[in-house]
Amino acid sequence: MAIGLARRIWGAPLLLVALILAIGIFGAPARYAAAVSVALTALQLVLIGGAAGSLALPAWRSRDEERHQIAVIGLLLIMLWALLTLMPGYGPPFAATLSMNHVRFIILFISTMFLGAGFLLLKNPLSDQGDRLLAARTGGGAPRHARSACLGSDPDRLDHVRGA
Repeated sequence: MAIGLARRIWGAPLLLVALILAIGIFGAPARYAAAVSVALTALQLVLIGGAAGSLALPAWRSRDEERHQIAVIGLLLIMLWALLTLMPGYGPPFAATLSMNHVRFIILFISTMFLGAGFLLLKNPLSDQGDRLLAARTGGGAPRHARSACLGSDPDRLDHVRGA
């Protein structure tokens, strides 16, 4: 199945602009009225969702499981930026109130879970394509290397741990 980029070429630039806009609105400390805050959040979510949907829906509609997995990984990694839109005008932590910082760290904790899930799922497509180095860095080789670091030996020479 050929990928026709002509129909959805607007999605990637729009997504880039929406992500930069999310950083700008989040990073500039400003106190918006509740209605303005909700409008900014809704507008950014629609922009990011529309752009991400235009890129992910064709892969999702295909019958290829690998393309489905890549689409899910992309959406998980875009969710990090979409969650930033929930905090318009928060600015740096020292410029925010205590309750704003609580909301900030809850959202950052949730976005970290999306990042971890995205990287964990990214391991399989990378290793299927033969990229073992990046697959190991995204979570595939962590238990083996962590075990060897704790025991201070080569992971291939752990015969006494394996019971051999």
